[in-house]
Amino acid sequence: MTSRMPRFERLVAVAFAATGLAVALLFIGTASSEREHEQSRTGSLERELAEKQDLLANHAAYLAQLGELKIMLAQLETRLPSRFDVPAIEAALRAHALRAHVDVASMVTEEERSFAGFYAQLPIKIVVRGGTAQVLEYIDALLRDAPLRMMRDFLVESEDDPVTVRATLLVVQFESRSDQ
Repeated sequence: MTSRMPRFERLVAVAFAATGLAVALLFIGTASSEREHEQSRTGSLERELAEKQDLLANHAAYLAQLGELKIMLAQLETRLPSRFDVPAIEAALRAHALRAHVDVASMVTEEERSFAGFYAQLPIKIVVRGGTAQVLEYIDALLRDAPLRMMRDFLVESEDDPVTVRATLLVVQFESRSDQ
């Protein structure tokens, strides 16, 4: 029995050593995995921090741009009437014609069109007659007038009289819808 005992003790010692080695490898593997996870998380957090710092660095510039856009929008809204007053618009268009020394042959106000709840358009088809310089003066006056408007279509034809032209214009008047 004495010869078997050391052999048994050696087996137990080897078993304990193997178990200890397996446990040590398990702890080392777990620690290594945790370290890799922490390195990955650290890299991700560093990238996120860099992105946020870039946004912070541009924050002042964004605020300045926002301020400029607000001023531009306020200026635009002051140029847009809050509602269409068709008789007043037509009277203003006729007054411009009178000052430019052109005759209004016809004026047809079309149906109003709304866009995205922000603004509306009111197209007005105008036919005027007069000298070329006077018609151009009329068009210039229309486009420089305080209410915001644009000219979408423009057709000039000569009349029987070589001095007189007939101009057909599609003038679009704009209206603000931001208060609705």
